[in-house]
Amino acid sequence: MNPVNFLLLHDNPQAGQWLAGLLKQNVTIEVVPWSEGWPNLTRAAIYKKGPDLAVLGGTAAGDFVGMAALRPFAESEVALLGGAQAFLPVVWRMAYQDNPRQVWSIPWFCGTYAIYYWRDLLEKAGLDERTAFDTPDHLENTLHQLQTHGQSTPWSVPTHYSLANLHCVASWIWGLGGDMISRDGKRLMFDSPEVLEALRRYFHTFRYLHPASRNGQQDMKVLLAKREVAAAMGSSAWLGEMRRQGTIDFTRPTNLGIALPPGPAFVGANSLAIFQYCQYPQDAFRVVQALVDARVQKMMSEHSLFGQLPVLTDVLSQPPYTTDPHYKVLIEGLRTGRTYPVVPMWGMIETRLTELLSKIEAAVLAEPEADLESLINPMVRAVSDRLRMTLELE
Repeated sequence: MNPVNFLLLHDNPQAGQWLAGLLKQNVTIEVVPWSEGWPNLTRAAIYKKGPDLAVLGGTAAGDFVGMAALRPFAESEVALLGGAQAFLPVVWRMAYQDNPRQVWSIPWFCGTYAIYYWRDLLEKAGLDERTAFDTPDHLENTLHQLQTHGQSTPWSVPTHYSLANLHCVASWIWGLGGDMISRDGKRLMFDSPEVLEALRRYFHTFRYLHPASRNGQQDMKVLLAKREVAAAMGSSAWLGEMRRQGTIDFTRPTNLGIALPPGPAFVGANSLAIFQYCQYPQDAFRVVQALVDARVQKMMSEHSLFGQLPVLTDVLSQPPYTTDPHYKVLIEGLRTGRTYPVVPMWGMIETRLTELLSKIEAAVLAEPEADLESLINPMVRAVSDRLRMTLELE
């Protein structure tokens, strides 16, 4: 087999060493932190020089397809991977743009967002955990009741600049019938009445935020484990991390519960893509085959360096995903959740919306009694107008 250069986006260099030991192919793995991933990948696309194979975040393939930088996977190659039916439908949708037969990336592993909570604290407040978080109104009532029953600041969500901000608020937007952009990528919808209302309701929950969550000084998982908050919204990766780190005792029945957010949960995936300039695409595909193998999927999902959820339906149809009550909720989130559209320039739009949310968060935290509609709406409309002009969107 000819040598293949693989660019792995990961914040821990040891991930590359572990993965290299797992693969039998002639692969050189370069590990680049996520914060540096975009410029590295963009340079490769522009100058047609760099890795043969790379990890792309979720819908980023759309941007690179727009630059004619990716090699499409042949139908015969997709068939060797088990076909579209081998993958969760929501993550397979990120593999192509308009034409399902023109596949640009292969899902590798995935994740979703959920609300982690303490059952006994909800029970103490007289709340039914089955409906406590299922709508924005129920969620806010839950936070209010928790506050009334001794939890002065019961809530935690991301408040520092991060894509997690958009991933969380997406559930409110989708749940109220809104969207960020049309599915064809031609019409920006972030300043629609539905989205503005969703943002108002989401940021209204900030009055219940724990002080450490306001300034980002402490890991939200730690706040949850210490029971300093009654509920927190975060990634599905939290469950595996808490199990491995022992911050919560899972060896016996636990009071920790997991609920889906008040709207379709965001589903994200990391995908594998081969650059157009790759000299040995068949060998690069063999590496993709190895990485998507069911055994590797299972091992990665259980390893402390990765810990995300598998993308193969066969793996998700086995324990612990079918038997563990926590995983069963997360898998339901994958099956009923949504992802962003795979459209050109989504990477820029996602970045601008994340920057906007960070500014709104700062403004809301600085003026907790401010009228949210008056604060949020002008900021959203200004950014939306600039994006329309820059990207020539409707």
